[in-house]
Amino acid sequence: MSWKYAWDGIRFCFGKEQNLTLMTLISIVVVACGFYFKISFGEWIAVIMLITAVISLELFNTSLEHFLDLFHPEINAKVRNIKDLIAGGVAIVSIGAGIIGGIIFIPKIFSLIQIYFKY
Repeated sequence: MSWKYAWDGIRFCFGKEQNLTLMTLISIVVVACGFYFKISFGEWIAVIMLITAVISLELFNTSLEHFLDLFHPEINAKVRNIKDLIAGGVAIVSIGAGIIGGIIFIPKIFSLIQIYFKY
């Protein structure tokens, strides 16, 4: 595999695909929070795996949509169903990532709030 082609694909989507751009910005915030809250090694593993899963699935979703548009540029019910299915997969992984992110970060945020309001 050529890394050049991989980066070309990522660059193609970044900035053009609103969802990928949003997911990347959220990922940056999550990583910054990870450093701020000094999350554990296991928590880092979970965060990195989830970020890569969500972004990879979004890239796959985008590629499948472009592929399907080659064959059916017009509105087609079956193509729409396929696009909805893969978008649903991205949504499920994103929701799961959000839940796990909440499990990791919400207790740390509440601890910070408690410390802040003690003074």
